[in-house]
Amino acid sequence: MIFGCGDDGRIVAEILKKSGLTPVCFTKTELKEKDLQYIDGIPVKEFSHIKAEEKYYYLISSSRYRHEIYCVLINAKVSRDRIFVPGEKFPSFDRGNQYFDLFSPSDKEVYVDAGTYDGLTVDRFLEWGGCKARKVYAIEPVDEMYRRLTEKYNSDKRVSVIHGAAWKNSNDVLHFTDSGSGTTMGTTGEMSTKAVSIDDICDVPPTYIKMDIEGSEYFAIKGAEKIIKNSKPKHAICVYHKPNDMINLGRLLLKLVPEYRFWLRHYTTDVYETVLYASI
Repeated sequence: MIFGCGDDGRIVAEILKKSGLTPVCFTKTELKEKDLQYIDGIPVKEFSHIKAEEKYYYLISSSRYRHEIYCVLINAKVSRDRIFVPGEKFPSFDRGNQYFDLFSPSDKEVYVDAGTYDGLTVDRFLEWGGCKARKVYAIEPVDEMYRRLTEKYNSDKRVSVIHGAAWKNSNDVLHFTDSGSGTTMGTTGEMSTKAVSIDDICDVPPTYIKMDIEGSEYFAIKGAEKIIKNSKPKHAICVYHKPNDMINLGRLLLKLVPEYRFWLRHYTTDVYETVLYASI
């Protein structure tokens, strides 16, 4: 149920529909005679008329009155786990199996994960590859996440965790401010890490390279030029961090391997998670 019947509510309803979710209805604290009975084909019900035993989930659509609406729901004894308050103005939904819904695994897959963070994409690679998953190079610059990853994969001999940031060479020291999954490399920042090139760290040629490194993808590709030219691996590279990446990263890959073919997929209802795929 969408709590809030204004313009924000209509936008939220459209986002839900495009994500495969059909709202039960719109609701508000009090309906007046002038209020619509339907909004874009979805019924509008007064909150007090909704049966208490019906286990609805409530999505608060009004950014202006979200606190007041939340209090109304709590006072009506609605469980907190059935109230969804978007972290930003509008909710965001994921769709698809990002990085692993285009290609089928080939024999002896060797995976480079540039920007591993918490290891979720490594886990999904191992599930996707199954018995064909031979080796993983997990690259992570943040100290705490690197420590967690080494503990997590300590017993899995297929996974090598590399402490550093994927870059064009292995001689630089990069600086960053740790902002979780949005950590960005640069020349300034309160923390530092060593740069690593994919060409230098891979003793087994990769068959699949994934990159989600907050705008450093171009430099990381430059650091994998030898492997890309010689082994022609598949790629899944995020292209939403910089305005020109969608063109520049594909152009760079095509320069290295003219036979590459490209696919572009978007995985959320907002501006994040657009992935460029490449394969011969």
